[in-house]
Amino acid sequence: MLLEVRDLWPDSIIPMGVVKDSRVIAAARKMEHYAYRRADRIVALTEGIRDGIAAQGIPAGRISLITNGVDLDIAGGEHPPADVGVPDDAFVAMYVGNHGTYSSLRTVLQAAKMLEDDPSIRIVLVGGGDQKPMLQEMARDLGLQNTTFIDSVPKRAVPSYLERADIGLIPYQDMPLFAGALPNKTFDYMAAGRPLLAAAPVGELTGLIDRADCGWNVAPEDPAAMAAAIRDAAANRATGLARGARGREYALAEYDRAVLAARFVRLVDDLAASPRSRARRRRAK
Repeated sequence: MLLEVRDLWPDSIIPMGVVKDSRVIAAARKMEHYAYRRADRIVALTEGIRDGIAAQGIPAGRISLITNGVDLDIAGGEHPPADVGVPDDAFVAMYVGNHGTYSSLRTVLQAAKMLEDDPSIRIVLVGGGDQKPMLQEMARDLGLQNTTFIDSVPKRAVPSYLERADIGLIPYQDMPLFAGALPNKTFDYMAAGRPLLAAAPVGELTGLIDRADCGWNVAPEDPAAMAAAIRDAAANRATGLARGARGREYALAEYDRAVLAARFVRLVDDLAASPRSRARRRRAK
């Protein structure tokens, strides 16, 4: 059995208040521990997830790290910019992804309110999710004229939307849980050559931005800090272009999805060739 863990469950839902019933949490814990014990190898999506699994008493030798990455079949080549309904010369801060519980898009809207005095800056939010109706109502209540909502688009259309972005937003809530987050949109933005603006606890995402020098890090759930970073990026577009170019180069070198997929295949092949797997197949005959 090969188990891939893309979120720590139930650790990633308890702090959010999504599940509160102690009986449900206990049952989830039992399922989690059974899956970890039963798995011959475990694949973790991030270092934080890997460390969280190891904290459950699972030997480090049974855990492999395979992150999200850049799909060159989608991100490579030329992409005509999508029409996002803003002036051609506007500076666009864009979020592409799920409008759900984890992302603090309320912070983005609060920052947008602070940026209303600069008509050259626009906020574009692309995607769907359970929080989107609430966010649209919040934007109406704030009277935002600089913010545009766009419905979900197919994955292959994302590069065209990012062609119209000047900076990619990754806003998280201020919880230790998100210090280990490294979402797929990170690599979409980097592959498009767009600098990142992460509002996240210090951890995996902020460390990547620092190593690659590919964007801005600000404190999570701090609208003033986010607005200030967007102003800085808009006033220094050449800096943003340079950081975006460094991010793309770094992502292609370190996070090519073809390389990551080959690593996954080798892991499966090694597991299938192990003495334990051969013994199971003999018993099955």
